[in-house]
Amino acid sequence: MSFRVTYSDVIIANRALAMLPEAPISDFEQGGIAARALRLQYKPTIAALLEKHDFGLATKRSVMALATNDRPEWTYKYEAPNDLAYAINVRPYLNAPGNVGYYVALRNLIASGYAKFMRVGRSIYSSIEGAELEYTSLDITEADFTEAFVEIVVPAVAAAICMDITKRDDLKQALEAEARNKLNNYLAVDRNQRGLTYGDTMTETELVRQTGISTGLNFYPTKWPI
Repeated sequence: MSFRVTYSDVIIANRALAMLPEAPISDFEQGGIAARALRLQYKPTIAALLEKHDFGLATKRSVMALATNDRPEWTYKYEAPNDLAYAINVRPYLNAPGNVGYYVALRNLIASGYAKFMRVGRSIYSSIEGAELEYTSLDITEADFTEAFVEIVVPAVAAAICMDITKRDDLKQALEAEARNKLNNYLAVDRNQRGLTYGDTMTETELVRQTGISTGLNFYPTKWPI
């Protein structure tokens, strides 16, 4: 027996509606207040969640295109992919110059208290040459969702549509609190299990792989301490 659950927007939406409680829908395009509220709030709510953390959903890698650098504390400015939700890691592309010394250079980077990259809007700043971005993509579907992620999504969607359907601010606040608790619990468990630090700082894997101190490698910012 397989316990694999295939999710859809309607399944998740109806779980959110049940928390109000409100009658289920059969389609997002049907008439009624509930379907209209879901059309407005469903996608933005999930996109906002995907932008908060590396949930391990449909992780992608992409070599970034260079842009004109407007921050002298970083060596390079890159254009982020259009589907970027959460930036997980920046590393040199496999064939980029200096790739062999990358993990060696991390020791200096950490000791100096510098970040590997900085995200500003749709831009990624880094001093890593030929950078490849590992990231969580917005271009995923409900088929990529895990039950743990759905448990975060459901109360978040319910809170987002609550006022339109019930006009109850007290219920909205309760749902928002539940959504925050679900997210915080997920993050705590996820970090304990994977033991990684995400975003612009070093991962534990990278710390283990670095083997010494190297100089002269153009990998670190000059004026941007964490």
